[in-house]
Amino acid sequence: MKKQAYVTLTEVARSAGVSLSTASRVFSRPGRVGMCTRNHVLKTAEKLGYHHDLLDVPMENRLHGFLAVVVTDLENIVSVRISRGVQRCCQLRKFGLSIIDTQESVSLEAASIRGILNHVDGLILGSSRLSDNQIRHFASYKPIVVLNRVVPGVASIRVDESDSIDASMLYLRQTGHHSVSYMQGPENSWQNVVRLHAAVDSADKYGLDYQVLPCAYPVQMRGLGAFKSFMRNPTDAVLAFNDNIAIEFIRYAKRQGMAIPEQVSVLGIDDNQAGRLMTPMLSTIRIPHQDMGFQAAQMLIDEILHITDHRMTVRCVPAKLILRESTGEVSGPPRI
Repeated sequence: MKKQAYVTLTEVARSAGVSLSTASRVFSRPGRVGMCTRNHVLKTAEKLGYHHDLLDVPMENRLHGFLAVVVTDLENIVSVRISRGVQRCCQLRKFGLSIIDTQESVSLEAASIRGILNHVDGLILGSSRLSDNQIRHFASYKPIVVLNRVVPGVASIRVDESDSIDASMLYLRQTGHHSVSYMQGPENSWQNVVRLHAAVDSADKYGLDYQVLPCAYPVQMRGLGAFKSFMRNPTDAVLAFNDNIAIEFIRYAKRQGMAIPEQVSVLGIDDNQAGRLMTPMLSTIRIPHQDMGFQAAQMLIDEILHITDHRMTVRCVPAKLILRESTGEVSGPPRI
């Protein structure tokens, strides 16, 4: 066949039997097109003599067999559990894995993603502090699954904690409590807002007086300030954003001579090992972080390999209330 002097992309698409948009993606975003389709279009283009700057697909646009999981703090058990779940799936699916610790920094998170984007096939964002628009921007280049929040247009896995928080408030009411404080987590955390609203709604539902304390995270810097705020207006129960905050609250309370749970019942969220080893053992809401990591990697790899398109998928996993020694019948109000 004699090559034309000038061949358009429309002619390539028609000859290959694909849509113009599919043919365009082969050259502009080859990672979004199935391997068989991509190879077929490239061979058709070469046969017709179509010339394009990206005809020889750059290495960074080919399948690398690597994922990246971006977590907020590898000293936090939640980040560790998510990473282990992702790693377990990658081992089963024969993918490599890079783990990025953003150290709770939004700028470092964005810079790290930009730096690794061309070297992986997709990313999992665990508890990302980026804005929805920033995440959607990165998702326009590589497949992304977001954990612990929902970003419209991006595959997401979130935890439904509302039932467990509601059950904890009902339990407090049934055991003689009349008031509860919510100790906040990071101010830019999507989870913090969801947990706060669930706690306030359930406290109001069961007739519990409530107050919202200042951010207590990270506990080394802000825990004491939140505890002092509590002491100015003590309640007979505390629900903390996570176990780390709850554990630190118990330590502060003990130093002030307060009895746990006789004067103040304390609940955390996450079910960390440290909470199970302390005295009293910490009541908590268990979240399946490792399973979430595994599911996220499964979704991401399926999308990368064009098995299933998960871009509009939002999965929800359940949480579970675990009652231990730090909650119980209240015998009297907290006293300073």
